[in-house]
Amino acid sequence: MNPIPMKVCNYSCVYCQLGRTKNLQIERKKYFETKDVIDSLYERISANGGIDYITFMGDGEPTLAANLGEMVSELKGLWDGKTALITNGSLLFKTDVKKDALLFDVVSPTVAAGDEKKFRRIHRPHGKITYDLYLKGLMQFSEEYGGICGPK
Repeated sequence: MNPIPMKVCNYSCVYCQLGRTKNLQIERKKYFETKDVIDSLYERISANGGIDYITFMGDGEPTLAANLGEMVSELKGLWDGKTALITNGSLLFKTDVKKDALLFDVVSPTVAAGDEKKFRRIHRPHGKITYDLYLKGLMQFSEEYGGICGPK
């Protein structure tokens, strides 16, 4: 499930299969109406049955969707399966992003660099995102999160 338009991201990773991000974003926005997303998902669930997980990911960074938490909460109210979030993890330092991510059963953040220099070289992040902020967000999230963090 992709809650954002193509290439809405706060990174421009050297390994991104979609190419370079031309306009890095850091502010969250509502890109799609929650009702439209949930109606579409529910149709697919009803038509396909036996779905055990719905994964929220993006052709960019899914936590940039301001209504991400609303989407997952409404989905969980209609369906008893599990939810997963694949994220670059760079916005988990933000209270609202962390709150939304805590709603998921599985959260898989990207961890691809061990210091500021490599972080900048690999991810080419928005100027307001630092390695220390990213690491702080991951650590705070992992302290509060009760689900599965990372690959199963």
